[in-house]
Amino acid sequence: MVLKVCVGSSCHLRGSYDVIEEMKRLIKKYGVEDKVDLQATFCVGNCTNGVSVLADEVLLHNANKDNCEELFLTQVYPLRGKCGRGALWSAMSSSRMPAAKTAINACASVR
Repeated sequence: MVLKVCVGSSCHLRGSYDVIEEMKRLIKKYGVEDKVDLQATFCVGNCTNGVSVLADEVLLHNANKDNCEELFLTQVYPLRGKCGRGALWSAMSSSRMPAAKTAINACASVR
């Protein structure tokens, strides 16, 4: 998976550096260094919606250091396709982040 964080002027001013640093931390925390290629990219044309992130060309917007983990767990981690999404999606559909983290940790342990 390729994860691109916009570092264009608008996103830079809105904190793209913080988003990159947080994504680095999350990639390491969830042990997907070999599955996720974090890159910086210039303007993706979504300047009015905060820091933009492309996760395998899926546009995520309004990323910031405070919501990065939620975005990572709900939008980035499921796209990497390492294990079945059933447990993760059922946890996410009930808005139970701890359950989603448990499902992710379970998936990570089988790799």
